Amino acid sequence: MKWIGPILVIIINIALFPLALLIGVFATDSPDSTILSFLFGMAFILGPPNLLFLIIYLGIKGANKESTFVPNND
Repeated sequence: MKWIGPILVIIINIALFPLALLIGVFATDSPDSTILSFLFGMAFILGPPNLLFLIIYLGIKGANKESTFVPNND
């Protein structure tokens, strides 16, 4: 059950990749655009879901670390 998060992120990335590719191609439509414009266009679509997953994942990891109690044997 702990693999559901990463698998869900992979599925979301696969589903959003064609849209990100399309936005990246649209970003390079002007004559003065570079490959950096293409990458920014793709990151605009693929970045927020990955960033949201990272924030949630680190929050869960932090909550689990704080709730772990280690007794003192002194």
